[in-house]
Amino acid sequence: MKETNSDELKNFLETLMEDSPEEYVPWLFPVKEGSKAPDVPYGTSWKDKKNRLSMISAMKRLERNEGNVGIAGRPKDRLILLDIDEPSIETEIKDTLKIRSRSRTGTHAIYWAHPEDDKLPCNIPTDKGELRSSDQYVVAPGSYVPCTEKELTEKVKEGELAETSKQKVLEDPERGFYTVDNDREIATIRFEELPEVFKEHYNSSEEENWEREQY
Repeated sequence: MKETNSDELKNFLETLMEDSPEEYVPWLFPVKEGSKAPDVPYGTSWKDKKNRLSMISAMKRLERNEGNVGIAGRPKDRLILLDIDEPSIETEIKDTLKIRSRSRTGTHAIYWAHPEDDKLPCNIPTDKGELRSSDQYVVAPGSYVPCTEKELTEKVKEGELAETSKQKVLEDPERGFYTVDNDREIATIRFEELPEVFKEHYNSSEEENWEREQY
């Protein structure tokens, strides 16, 4: 198992906190070694305060190679985690700090919800990615989860990845790592600035909920 990278997490957290909302403290928690699953005692949740990590503790966890770290958006903070699985819609993403996923083909775009936006934070699942901002999380930079050739081959078979892209990923020395993709300040975002697929899914879900309420 490759060693985790505390410097990558430190770089990410410094940028995260640089222009963060007043009194914001990131919700960090332990994630299992080589995995995306929470590393918390049986019967408890990563949402429990007792399982929360301070920024220093999180960096030490990676420095000591004790496992990975997750970062979550909570209902009462403004952190927006936009998980993009389909590279074709990356051009629709408002420029901001990004995390490159372990497969090197996905992106986690990081934003602050505009304080006057009444739709954010929320969670929006789509077939091209997910908006995770209300009790959902992503794996933080510096963490490592193996990305195997078998896994990439399955993505090619399912049409999620081109064969040429697979070869490029296999040759990437950072394959398996979550890394800061573009080290820049975090942008503020409104619902209307999200990629179309997220807005369409949200609006269709709202319409379905309204129709159910009529019966």
